[in-house]
Order: sequence, then C-alpha cells, then structure tokens
Amino acid sequence: GGRAPAPAAREGDGNKLLASRRARVAQAFRTSFAAYRRHAWGYDELKPLSKRGHNWFGLGLTLVDSLDTMLLMNLTEEYALARQWVAEELHIMRPGAGAS
Repeated sequence: GGRAPAPAAREGDGNKLLASRRARVAQAFRTSFAAYRRHAWGYDELKPLSKRGHNWFGLGLTLVDSLDTMLLMNLTEEYALARQWVAEELHIMRPGAGAS
C-alpha cells in the first residue's frame, strides 16, 4: 500500500525549515564565492573543473552580478570584498573615449 500522509507541520516547524534552507543556501553561496576568490578573483567567471578564471569582457562579471545577492543574503563580509574590488579595480571606458 500507500504511505500515510505526513502530519501537518506546526508553524514553528515551518519557520525552522525555512531558516535551515536559508542557511544552506547562504553556505552554498559562501563556498562558491570562496572558490571564486581563491581561483578566479577579478575574472568574469570561474571554470570549476580547471579551477581557472575566464574573461569574456574583463569586467569581473561574477563580482558585479553577485553584489545585490550578497546584500539580500546579508553576506556583508563577501559584499565588502566585492565592493572594494569594484571600487578599485573595475575600469569601464566608453567606446571611442581615449585614456587620459
């Protein structure tokens, strides 16, 4: 036969489950960010199998793209590192503009 349905979760259990899931997502982000920082800092992406950075545009796309995610997840340490790189290392020139 079939399995009996699980008992209804109490509200507190749902909050614990949500907190647990949030913590696991944040840890996965931290693990990925640490690998990016170790192997591809400042590159557009990390190639995980070769553990090398790769550029498409040379703009640190992973760092720029993840800034809002870090803020939403309250990952202030990671955000500060990425924000510092953007402030100090990201240089975007308009097409046709010469360096001065």
